Amino acid sequence: MSFATETLALAQAAYQKALAGQTVEFGGRRFTSHDIGALLSQVKHWQAEVDKEAAKAAGTGKRSPIRFYL
Repeated sequence: MSFATETLALAQAAYQKALAGQTVEFGGRRFTSHDIGALLSQVKHWQAEVDKEAAKAAGTGKRSPIRFYL
């Protein structure tokens, strides 16, 4: 398992925990212990990294081949 895959799993778990009730309401105010937007941003980032690794491993990367001009 790569670093990106492991980090993606951690980010997804943190995001799910944040959505599942890490929010407390007190006196009409709501307090969240995690910044859900930042966690979602991390999930998207690491998902893109895992997708890049998978494409590279499969030989289907998005880079075009090197062309030499003489």
